[in-house]
Amino acid sequence: MLGVSGGASGASTRKEVLAGPTPATSALYAFDVRAGLIVGKTFWNTLSPYAVFRALGGPLLWSYGGQTVIGGDLYHVQLGAGVVTILPRGFDVFVEGVPLGERAVTLGAGKSF
Repeated sequence: MLGVSGGASGASTRKEVLAGPTPATSALYAFDVRAGLIVGKTFWNTLSPYAVFRALGGPLLWSYGGQTVIGGDLYHVQLGAGVVTILPRGFDVFVEGVPLGERAVTLGAGKSF
C-alpha cells in the first residue's frame, strides 16, 4: 500500500509570568507531509504482519520575541513493522512499532460496517 498524507495545526503560546502583566500571545504553526509504503501478507484470512517505511517532513513556525523561529523534525524517516488481525463482528486490532528514525509505538482498533 502506498499512501500520502498531510496535516497542519496552530496554537497560541505565551511566556509564563508569575507576577506582573500578562505577556502577549505568540503564534505557533506546524505542518507535516508524509509518504509511506507498507508491504505485508495475510495468513489464515485473519493475521497480517507488515513492514513500513515512511518519509516525512514539514516546518514548525513559531513567532517568539518578535522573530519567527523555524524548526523541524530531527528524523525524516520511519522504519518499522506491525501486525493487524481481524476479529469477529467486523472488528480489527493492530500494533505497530517503529524503532528506527522517528520512533513510535501505535495501538489501535477498528470496526467495519
